[in-house]
Amino acid sequence: MTLSLVGSNTDWSQADTMAAFYPTPIATPLVNEVTVNSATTASLNISVPVNTPVGTYCFYMSTGGQIVSACIQVYANTPTLTMSPANGLLPTSGTNSFNVSFTANSQASRRRAR
Repeated sequence: MTLSLVGSNTDWSQADTMAAFYPTPIATPLVNEVTVNSATTASLNISVPVNTPVGTYCFYMSTGGQIVSACIQVYANTPTLTMSPANGLLPTSGTNSFNVSFTANSQASRRRAR
């Protein structure tokens, strides 16, 4: 998954910025790639191992002596969706939509995807 980050008073640069999750004794999300879009915006491509426990995981980004941090939440049984064709619906006219049902913790909810 990709996290979109917006900093304030940051000076990120592709050559000097690194990111990582703080180490823990358990399976932790991993930063696969850092993409700096500007001095104040970046994207982190991360992966969450399947054996990562539910909880809060904090990460940091550093450029030189500047360090900023934030946290993400990992939840159990995050739903996934596969569409065919993979790029979505092929429009015939106007807006196409379809219904998707998610079931979690014995409660069902219906979402309308566009």
